[in-house]
Amino acid sequence: MQSTTTRNVPENVDLMVLDASGTLREDVGLGELPDFLADRNSLVWCDIYSLQGGQSGPYGRILRDVFGFDALTIEDCFTKSHLPKVDVYDDYLFMALFSFHLSEKTCRVQTVEVDMYVGENYVVCMHARPLRELDRVRRRLLAGNEFVASSPANVAHTVFDAVVDEYLPIMNRLSAMVDGIEDDLLSEGEEASDQVLDTLFHLKHELTALRRLAVPLRDVVGVLMRPTTRLIP
Repeated sequence: MQSTTTRNVPENVDLMVLDASGTLREDVGLGELPDFLADRNSLVWCDIYSLQGGQSGPYGRILRDVFGFDALTIEDCFTKSHLPKVDVYDDYLFMALFSFHLSEKTCRVQTVEVDMYVGENYVVCMHARPLRELDRVRRRLLAGNEFVASSPANVAHTVFDAVVDEYLPIMNRLSAMVDGIEDDLLSEGEEASDQVLDTLFHLKHELTALRRLAVPLRDVVGVLMRPTTRLIP
């Protein structure tokens, strides 16, 4: 796979195009995108990692003016969703996922919403800050991974896997921390401090919150696997 560089794009936007000739083009200008989007043999990757300016800002305008996405989905990108979901439109799918990140220092889990559009020849991701999961997808595209680069559905599959792969290790780590504290409580008995009890309560609350976000993913996968859902083979 050949690689060439063209013009820059706005800050906090990673844009790459695998054109019909098999050339991976980095830093494609927004003015060039309509031609690539009109070419069904091209594959467009657009990862936006900022919500600055809201719907009327530069990133909202990309979603609206360049890709022509529905206003309700754009609103969803700039407002926090409560659960994962997938909406099926005539020309694309719109998904909301959540990335998990555990701080060992604070024992707290940060969740970052990842909104994703999957069209006939593009994948667009939207989230509030850079994520290592999305960077892994980008690196696989840059490396010319045949599976990832073969279709938008495979790119979306790779994004989904990269995000969800973080879930089980984090949940297992939290469960191990809960087990450790409960063992300490049994040994300390009535001498257990309020701080230990607070930590235990907090960790159990974190686990419950994460499970609440993880369980609905089964419904999302169910929709994607329906024979009537286009774009996802």
